Amino acid sequence: MDDGYGLGSTAIEHYHLEFDGSRLQGVSTIKLDDVSNINPGVKLYLGPSGFGGFIGNEEEIIVLSINTTTKEVTFSKGGGLENSYLSQDPVTLHKSIYLFNDNSFGGTEDGAGNIVNFAYPAKTQNFSDNGAKYAAVTAADFDDTTISWVRSFQILDINITNPNFDISASQESNLVEDDKGTLIEVFDMISDFDNTRYLKLQDRETTEDLSTGNLSTTIFSGKFNFQVQPRGTLVNSIAMEFAPNRFVEPIPSADTINITTHVRDQFNFPVFNKTIQWSAAINSLSDAGVVGTFSPSTAVTNSSGIAATVYTPSATPNDIIVDITADVL
Repeated sequence: MDDGYGLGSTAIEHYHLEFDGSRLQGVSTIKLDDVSNINPGVKLYLGPSGFGGFIGNEEEIIVLSINTTTKEVTFSKGGGLENSYLSQDPVTLHKSIYLFNDNSFGGTEDGAGNIVNFAYPAKTQNFSDNGAKYAAVTAADFDDTTISWVRSFQILDINITNPNFDISASQESNLVEDDKGTLIEVFDMISDFDNTRYLKLQDRETTEDLSTGNLSTTIFSGKFNFQVQPRGTLVNSIAMEFAPNRFVEPIPSADTINITTHVRDQFNFPVFNKTIQWSAAINSLSDAGVVGTFSPSTAVTNSSGIAATVYTPSATPNDIIVDITADVL
């Protein structure tokens, strides 16, 4: 029976930690490399152990208290640790679950899209957020403090520390067959931000012959492969704004021109932290002359996707036509 929710993918908020120093069997405190995401009452998964005599062993503990200065964690467990552990042995924390819905959380089949967060292991609802960006999601994952998911041919990111839950990054992904219309399904994904990449589990891929521009889709004959997608924002447009905006008459060399460059991605969102380089060249229809200078010649876009410079024309004796270009490095 259709439940009306249109349940989609899930992403588990999890953190990979390590022992800071060895701990022996029987103790009731451990020291970790990071305790910033740990709260009393959460469950920690210890191991596998690399300590001799306990190789490969794992166990669970419930946190009682945390010392944020020493990064020591006190836990409740009869008899203390079941195993001994080495420094840098792994510790895993599962903190909450994000569930994507095609429809509103109430179950109405409206296609509105929704994401809801449940505490783990308590299963109490923390919050929910509506938006079409949460509908038709085929795969999702969590890494660092960011949820990533596949929707249509896009990969979207949201940093969970953002109080408004706005999209923090978006990019196109190679998820269209060679007919340029059929979407390639992603069955699962892994966000690997340490290596700035996503891994998408697919049963086919589309490649391009760079010499001809022709596309070709290869089906993996009942098999699945993880396809690597570099993590990065796609720059879709670069626009320049000039002030003063008077180009009918020649501009005296003593004047300057303020140039504001706007950088946007494929969804018209501003692109942050891109280095812009400005250059000038004599137009092919112009008389000979010398181009002016930029100060600065490069700048980094701010959170609004904007970088700015000042162009000073040269003292060339001829009236010249100059082409000004802004490029992303």
